[in-house]
Amino acid sequence: MDLPRVIDLRDGLALGEHAPEACVVRSADREGVAVADHLTVNGPRVLLVGPRSSLAPALGRRAKSWRCIR
Repeated sequence: MDLPRVIDLRDGLALGEHAPEACVVRSADREGVAVADHLTVNGPRVLLVGPRSSLAPALGRRAKSWRCIR
């Protein structure tokens, strides 16, 4: 997407303390919530936009269980 105020996720995470005052994350899944959390540590206000009424349905008790195999 080639729009002046839209940046790639990886570029946004690299902004660190140079992040804009406010950001919109267009994803409310596990990754979107992680990005929003990362951004808010550096100060900007974040609006999460997603198709569900709850955030990150694949987290918490509903998350897939993973096992470590040695």
